[in-house]
Amino acid sequence: MDIVIQTPDGLCFKMREIWYCTTVLQIKEMIQKTYGIPVSSNTLSFNGVIMEDGLQIHNYGLIEGSRVILHLRLPEPGPEILRNINPGGALAGPPAQPPFPVTARFPFFRIRVFGFYIDASTVASTHLKERLRRDFLICTGKRCPPSWTMSLFYGGVELSEGRCLVEYGIGLWSVIEVRRLAAAAGEIDLWETLNVAVALPAPTSPAGTVMLDVEIYADDNVSQLWEELVLITSQWPATMVYCIVFKQAVMKEDRSFRWHGVQSGDLIQIISGPRHQ
Repeated sequence: MDIVIQTPDGLCFKMREIWYCTTVLQIKEMIQKTYGIPVSSNTLSFNGVIMEDGLQIHNYGLIEGSRVILHLRLPEPGPEILRNINPGGALAGPPAQPPFPVTARFPFFRIRVFGFYIDASTVASTHLKERLRRDFLICTGKRCPPSWTMSLFYGGVELSEGRCLVEYGIGLWSVIEVRRLAAAAGEIDLWETLNVAVALPAPTSPAGTVMLDVEIYADDNVSQLWEELVLITSQWPATMVYCIVFKQAVMKEDRSFRWHGVQSGDLIQIISGPRHQ
């Protein structure tokens, strides 16, 4: 079944193919894997009840379309966090206003979101964009475009270079949206996503297979599809003895989907057989 996760700022996203036996901790791990929000930084609640990691979702009566609230939290900022916010030497003392957490949203990366600290003097600058790139890589394992290809927005307004973020009314858990400039004509879009159908073997299904809609990056290696399937189903082990087939040929897992010529709408099959590493 599918459930809806809602953040405190009202941002919603779906978690697909959740099973009744899925634990709360597994859902948190899926959120971390897909959206970059660490397990340690979130608490889930349903109908006003905090959900315990070790319990399964059926213990809370979740059904198709249930809305689970994601409460974000960050640890108190220590010296290292403060130095990251104000690089350039030792701290002269505590800031006039304590740092506060905000949320960065990358809509062109499957609506990934993660929290980070800023202080009242933080300005919209190349340095801030580089921090976002670094934190995005740490949280998601994915690189993102160079800072000069980014624009930062809050409330639909682009943040101007050199202006303090608080001048725009940015406060606790505000959402800063990161937008990417389009690739130049003739250039390959390194962050192109593809929506493909994946056929998984399902002995209990009358058809013998189950179909899943999966979003992949065109330049991801095929091997990363296993991670997506483990995330979506929450049950399939990454070491399963199956191979990935596209157009009746076993795909090379160290090559990209683009290299194989995969396009949106194509069918990828998972069948029993040796994997092509």
